[in-house]
Amino acid sequence: MSMSEQIPKSQTVKKTLKITTVSNIHIGCGDFYTHLDYYIEGSKAKILDMERILESLDDIKRIDEMANIIKSNMENNRTANVKKIYKGINIHPEDFILKEVDCKIKKDKRVQVEKFINQNGRYYVPGSSIKGAIRTAYIFDYYDKNIGKLVDILEGDNKNKNAQYNKKGKAVAKKAMGKIKDDFFKCNEIGKTVVKKAIGGIENDFFKYLLITDSNFIDPNNFEFIETKRYNIEYKRRYELKARGNKKYEEPYGNKECKETLKRDSQFTLELTIKKGFQKDFNGIKNMCNNFTRALIEFEMNNEYLPRYLKEFYKDNILNKPNNNDGFYLPIGSGSGFLSKTIYLLLYKHNKDLDLIRECLPRRKSQNVNDYLDFPRTRVIDIKWEMPLSRIKIKGIKKRGMPLGWIKIEEEIK
Repeated sequence: MSMSEQIPKSQTVKKTLKITTVSNIHIGCGDFYTHLDYYIEGSKAKILDMERILESLDDIKRIDEMANIIKSNMENNRTANVKKIYKGINIHPEDFILKEVDCKIKKDKRVQVEKFINQNGRYYVPGSSIKGAIRTAYIFDYYDKNIGKLVDILEGDNKNKNAQYNKKGKAVAKKAMGKIKDDFFKCNEIGKTVVKKAIGGIENDFFKYLLITDSNFIDPNNFEFIETKRYNIEYKRRYELKARGNKKYEEPYGNKECKETLKRDSQFTLELTIKKGFQKDFNGIKNMCNNFTRALIEFEMNNEYLPRYLKEFYKDNILNKPNNNDGFYLPIGSGSGFLSKTIYLLLYKHNKDLDLIRECLPRRKSQNVNDYLDFPRTRVIDIKWEMPLSRIKIKGIKKRGMPLGWIKIEEEIK
């Protein structure tokens, strides 16, 4: 890294960042709206104040009735319209509406909805989500310029540190994955080494000198309930093979997952501070993030198994946007995985041997990997996004949707 990229030791730089959502984003908090927490009317989800509803129950009989309703409607098993359920025990839900949210979930759907992170009902985007995305971009950028170091880590562990597993034919994958399903970097030695070499250990991690505040609270009108699906490349390949044989094919989409999301084209601000000790200035951060994003989108655009509407989204909303250099783009929140955004993407970009990829993947995934485009298997897609008519009419586009989580970051000039 050149000295010109580093922040001057005597200087602390503060900037206000303007964030624009390029697609809907979802940052979960581990909580969800149950089937009884809301009902859908028109294009709105009416969120109920459950605390007030419970307080309104004034006798044991009604309390027992409410308990039976909750029990019978657990686990996506809502048997009737929510308003009718409540009115059956003389509760009028329209008197207990806490708030309304735009809703793209079908009225008759019996689903739980994953909540967006909030503080006492007030929505925000945590600074850690932005910082984590920048950290991922830095790790990618570092090894993009030092690809030999990454290969040495991966091959070195295989050859020198893991002989006992090699004898059993389990190689790096078993050690890297441990017993935790698909968790490449949270509890394994390879992942720790990769991050430590790029950023430093806990004491020397220079990202502690990059501070990003949480966003201001965001207007609730900027949120909506949506239906998402996981587009599965493996299903897509089966789909094509069976279609050629005139057999009933498998739809390349998984089960629906309903989420509370921040709408595309929403804006919010947060404060970024670069203290002495951080190894990039603001332009350096922007450049490394753009390098990462270009590689990621190039990978997606070259993937023959991805639907055309996703590629059109990237072209229309990121690649072909004017004044691209004024800001930088990053994926955050739901659907942005560390493995597919760093190690795997780097090996794809630098055309390293597929055997190395197979060692880095979970054993059950690695067995059938014949091409870099086989992984990652899935993408989370907002399936209700309204694509412009000009795109819908393109031959071959039968569905529409957009990936979750893309934002544009710009410096706000005061």
